Amino acid sequence: MCRLLRHPPGLPSPPRRNLVMFNLLEDDELYAVENPGYFITPFALMPDRMPELVGKHGSLLAVPSPEVMLVYPINDSRLLDSMGAFIMFTNAVFAQVPDPISPAIYWYNDSRYMNLPYTYGMSGLEFGPPEEFHNLLVSLEEQSDL
Repeated sequence: MCRLLRHPPGLPSPPRRNLVMFNLLEDDELYAVENPGYFITPFALMPDRMPELVGKHGSLLAVPSPEVMLVYPINDSRLLDSMGAFIMFTNAVFAQVPDPISPAIYWYNDSRYMNLPYTYGMSGLEFGPPEEFHNLLVSLEEQSDL
């Protein structure tokens, strides 16, 4: 599904353009937000101005290219199943653009960014989140068991 987002009021904006948002997963919400021809970073620094991109428990956020950010609103235990897809899409975009920014992923929550270190390659995915994010994962898993 593709839809245009209105430019959030009050953001430092590139020339009046609309952002384009694609949902990359059929059964969940993993968005690619594009700002064709302009940098996406101003939007990545203020996700609260786009409330549909911030879940109950914040969002996963990545900026693998100058024009694309990936966002996963964290609302429930579906994060546990979608985390691998988020990392895969982040690395795919990072590898395919001519001037990549970073394959790093962040947890945005309560107006804070937390780096979520991982390695992804031929040997698979290794993810060692900070304690605060690990606690969120455990809590979401326990809620899904109820």
